[in-house]
Amino acid sequence: MDPLERATAVARETEPSGWAVIADDVMRRARQLRRQDDPILADVRPDGSRTVVSSRVVVDLLRTDLTQDASYAPDDLTLTVTGERLDTVGVALVAAFGVDLVTMADDVRARVLAVLEGLLPRLADAREQVSVDVAVVDVVDGDPRRV
Repeated sequence: MDPLERATAVARETEPSGWAVIADDVMRRARQLRRQDDPILADVRPDGSRTVVSSRVVVDLLRTDLTQDASYAPDDLTLTVTGERLDTVGVALVAAFGVDLVTMADDVRARVLAVLEGLLPRLADAREQVSVDVAVVDVVDGDPRRV
């Protein structure tokens, strides 16, 4: 048996003291983590069939869209859903130094609403209002997508 195989065998046979407690604690905490996953009603057809979209999908699409502009980057995205209805999108942004923050917030709101209207036709058809709350949580020199 070569030295690497012997070292691997020894490592597998011996367990550091306290490892079981640490591993159990890590696994317990990992199981407690829950990423928001609320159903959002996207569409209802005349025959009564429904299309529901996971809030995870909405957040992922918004994050992808909001990383296209080098003047800001999403730090956090939150959705408020009540009874399968999307009420609020919260967008926490990191902005580049020198950007007009009011113009940036208007652009972010427009982008969020465009993504939502493309994904959730019910919003456009019913003219439902979704509040888009934009907060600037940090300002950095350079491209905030690289922070």
